[in-house]
Amino acid sequence: MIDDFNLVLLSGGFYRCDPTWSKPATGIDQCYKLYFPVGGRARLEMAGGRHALVPQRVYFISGFRLRRQLCPRQMSVYWVHFVPESLYLRYLLDQLPPVVSWPRRSAAASYREICEIFEEPFTEQSRPRKDSSPALDCRIQALLLGLISRLLETLDQGRV
Repeated sequence: MIDDFNLVLLSGGFYRCDPTWSKPATGIDQCYKLYFPVGGRARLEMAGGRHALVPQRVYFISGFRLRRQLCPRQMSVYWVHFVPESLYLRYLLDQLPPVVSWPRRSAAASYREICEIFEEPFTEQSRPRKDSSPALDCRIQALLLGLISRLLETLDQGRV
């Protein structure tokens, strides 16, 4: 079966989280998230357990199962929030655990790409990137679909 695997990019960028980032989940969290932490640490309380967010790892997170996010000190992170247009892709993503992570070195190309797309800003707190172009939208879609394909391969092989 071939299905439309288009994604709707909600927002993304680089952010320096501090204790104000800590909050219970709300309706705005109802999406999927990719996080690339580069410094500090934070924690997620999910349906089914707690997960630390640390540098040198890439995280796929289901915001649909998020209960609370906590950042007691600080964490610097590249992030992308998205939802699939396809109900079938949504179904597949829902089969994954609430948080899946892998070493950044195994996703080095994706990490370089996210850094290029969302260049680290020089301000204390950055805002989500607002400028967009067809080329940038394609790069983000390709990045997300590449990472999602890796997740679905592990699901196919029963390794998640």
